Amino acid sequence: LDTIISIDSGNAAVIKEAIDNGAEIVNDVYALTKKDAMTEVSESHSAVCLMHMKGKPISMQDQPIYSNILDEIRSFLLDRASKCLAAGIKKSSIIIDPGFGFGKTVSDNLILLKNLHVFSELKFPICVGLSRKSFIGETTNRAIDQRVSGSLSAALIAIQNGANIIRTHDVGPTKDAIEIYNSLSRV
Repeated sequence: LDTIISIDSGNAAVIKEAIDNGAEIVNDVYALTKKDAMTEVSESHSAVCLMHMKGKPISMQDQPIYSNILDEIRSFLLDRASKCLAAGIKKSSIIIDPGFGFGKTVSDNLILLKNLHVFSELKFPICVGLSRKSFIGETTNRAIDQRVSGSLSAALIAIQNGANIIRTHDVGPTKDAIEIYNSLSRV
């Protein structure tokens, strides 16, 4: 295919198999903390998206508490990126993701969106997955299948605040919204 394939996994065996079969980016909600995941990415020379998640998937939404959400996530991402660099992963192959919806309250997600620019200081591309998230539903009082407008708004705010990569369910509408936003720089 004439496109980049990304896989979502933190499992070393899955990462290896996916890369051996053409995947070029590993998107890992565990930020390469699972056994041998770092080694597989390093040896393959593929790109990695390191995501922040507070807690474990089964319990991450059970009253997550931060003393300073921006500092905590920034420190975590910097630490994981530093470990990747030490393992031989090139700086140009590292993407960071603050983990919208992964161990964050509605308020936490809104703080992240408003202050996303603080992660630009880390000098890595920023990926965000905002599409149809529960914080959008709770903010707009919309069901999951009615969150396109909220998702588009969040995507544009994220771009304005430093996001480089947008993960979305609604590719066409998101692409159109971003194209309109980008067209402003051409006039």
